Amino acid sequence: MSSGDLLRKLHWLPVQSRIEFKIACITHKVLTTGQPSYLNTLLNHCTPPHTLRSGNQYLLQHLRVSTEFAKRSFSYLAPKLWNNIPLDIRLCSTPPTFKRHLKTYLHRESKKGCHPNHGYNFANFGSICKILSLLQRAVKYQQNSYYVTHHTLSMLLHYLGKLKN
Repeated sequence: MSSGDLLRKLHWLPVQSRIEFKIACITHKVLTTGQPSYLNTLLNHCTPPHTLRSGNQYLLQHLRVSTEFAKRSFSYLAPKLWNNIPLDIRLCSTPPTFKRHLKTYLHRESKKGCHPNHGYNFANFGSICKILSLLQRAVKYQQNSYYVTHHTLSMLLHYLGKLKN
């Protein structure tokens, strides 16, 4: 059985989608509760200077960065991922509803024209274990300092890069 078949059978998201799911859930929590405050300061709502149809889309201001390292930061990734989520999902008011709709959306997106293993080399089991432990640490310590969350997300993307073919 291939890794792609196993992911579908277990109803698990591919690794990249799971990381996007976690970042989007943290972003939703920050936007709905304002907590943790250190992450709340990193997110800015997009407010156009003129009245536009996109003004009520609940979008975040996307930062422009020039280095690959900066592209791993929460302040860059969260708005990028958030703005790509459909509006009806972004408008969900409760975390369980948001998670349910987001997971369904990410499952559908991962099935669209993807390679069975979603472009990752799952023979590298060590990197997968490291990614899972970093995800656990991110959830466990998400209430702590900005550095822990920022560092953990950066490390996740680093190990995810090692999985690419």
